[in-house]
Amino acid sequence: MKTFRLYNLTELGPASPLHFLERSGAEAYRDYVRWPYGNSGRYPLHAGGSVPLADLDLRTEQVDLNGVLIPELELILLERDGMIGTCHVLPGHCFDPDSWEPANMAELGHPQAGALIEEAQRRLGGGR
Repeated sequence: MKTFRLYNLTELGPASPLHFLERSGAEAYRDYVRWPYGNSGRYPLHAGGSVPLADLDLRTEQVDLNGVLIPELELILLERDGMIGTCHVLPGHCFDPDSWEPANMAELGHPQAGALIEEAQRRLGGGR
């Protein structure tokens, strides 16, 4: 699945762990990342020091993940190391892949949710 995140070219790393379902969401998030530093005009660097806020280079990048959106449950089904698990879709149509948790028996055995997860797993694995 295509996701989008902000990449901090100034520090050569992701600007945030959040992945957005739409490019426009990641691009709008750029203003939120800059907002706390508007008064000082300087962005603090993780390694120490700071740069002028105008020099902060945040780009939207596409990240392809082995995942499927389950809109009815507001979940993303992701596969990691041969296991399926889920991340919650957050306000702003984004999610944090680091919040991934293995699917549990309560989810998989639920009459409605289990069927939706099973269908998403089929789409994810091409019928595995």
